[in-house]
Amino acid sequence: MRPVPGAAQQLVAGTGASEDEIEALFIRSVPESFRRSGHRFTREGHGIALDLLSDDQVEALVNDPNLVVEHCWFPRKDVS
Repeated sequence: MRPVPGAAQQLVAGTGASEDEIEALFIRSVPESFRRSGHRFTREGHGIALDLLSDDQVEALVNDPNLVVEHCWFPRKDVS
């Protein structure tokens, strides 16, 4: 499923997500370390808010076999 940019501003049916949450991708690398779209990824992984990525970057990340990409939501209060 491809993430929908801007959906963090709406209540999303079935997810409980609201404007208090930020839509994001949680990304881990398959190899020990891997770079794509200006970011360095490790097996530990980290989240990136969708608002910070272009459509082309999302496409490259989601389709790269060296990355494991999960669509997720982060509480706005936990984002620094």
